Amino acid sequence: MEIKVIAVLCLAFLSAAQAVKVSVYYESLCPDSMRFFSNQLHATYQLLGSDAITVDFLPYGKATHTQDANGQWSFQCQHGAEECRGNKVQACGLKYITEPDLQEAYAHCVMSNSYPPDAGQACATSVGGVTDYSAISSCIASAEGDEALVAYGDRTHALGSILSFVPTIIYDDVFDQDDQNESLYNFRGVVCRHLPDPKPSGCA
Repeated sequence: MEIKVIAVLCLAFLSAAQAVKVSVYYESLCPDSMRFFSNQLHATYQLLGSDAITVDFLPYGKATHTQDANGQWSFQCQHGAEECRGNKVQACGLKYITEPDLQEAYAHCVMSNSYPPDAGQACATSVGGVTDYSAISSCIASAEGDEALVAYGDRTHALGSILSFVPTIIYDDVFDQDDQNESLYNFRGVVCRHLPDPKPSGCA
């Protein structure tokens, strides 16, 4: 029995080790971000699955945040205050929806909506597996949501000049401009290029 358990654990570790980490830095009202989710990310994830892709969602983009003397955070976003609200909706949703397949389904559902800032609850309950939205709703309306968004902002700002376009897509924590450019129209091809051999059948 012990040998069998060890073998299963080894296979799980091998699968995780072979997965490509894809960090997606995006904005809730950015047309290019919405197009990438709808036309590239979801289809590739559905084809290859979480064994091949580990998606790191960072809903923030070309925004800024400042803290006043009372510790209150304020945000400025490229597409206005509604985008900041939409980013926070996703930050809170991703905090409480932790299973990778459900996270991807949730983010895709929100970003494929005609107006992502208003899609959080419907997507969390329909595809995100959330039966009680109250925790997410409370997060959005409180300092908890601010802190969640600030954490994404700090990670995004750490990219510096790398974030010249939204969405910015980074593989295994290493930015490559050619990969970035190609990802916008051939995401599956870039992911498959980063996967070790033998590659999954979806890369054929």
